[in-house]
Parts: sequence; structure tokens; C-alpha cells
Amino acid sequence: MLNDPSVRHSLPHRPHLLPVDAKRALVSLYADTTGVDLFGVRQLPEMVHWLQRAAMLHDDHEGRAIEAKEAQRLVDASRHNETAGV
Repeated sequence: MLNDPSVRHSLPHRPHLLPVDAKRALVSLYADTTGVDLFGVRQLPEMVHWLQRAAMLHDDHEGRAIEAKEAQRLVDASRHNETAGV
């Protein structure tokens, strides 16, 4: 926003001294009038989709790892029992 020559002249001389609410209002106004997606809001739905997909895959792989670990524990216990003569 500060680098936009068409807007720069309309901003206060020292915008860093403005209260946070005033800064937020200026940024919001700039985003609305220029159509610039300053915060990536338009990308949020797709980001959420891929994050949910990654979480589901992670959960699936975590479940498989637990099952494999339990199966290995049972095999190890069975071998231990065989060698111990149980």
C-alpha cells in the first residue's frame, strides 16, 4: 500500500504513528478499492481443504503405524513364548 504511487499521496504523512484501528481501516479500504488480496483471504478455502486432506492422511497413516506396531508386538510376544517353551 505504501509502495502504490497512486495511493501514497492520499495517506497520512507518518502512517506508522496512527492507532491500530486507523491502520486497519486504511488497509481494509485499500483492499476493497483496489481488489488486492493483501492477506490471502481468497486462498483460505483452498488452504483449508488441503490442510484437512493432510490431516486425514496423517491420521490414516498414524492408525496404520499403530496397527503395524501392535502386530509386531504380538509377533515378538509369540516368538518369546516359543523360545521360552510356554
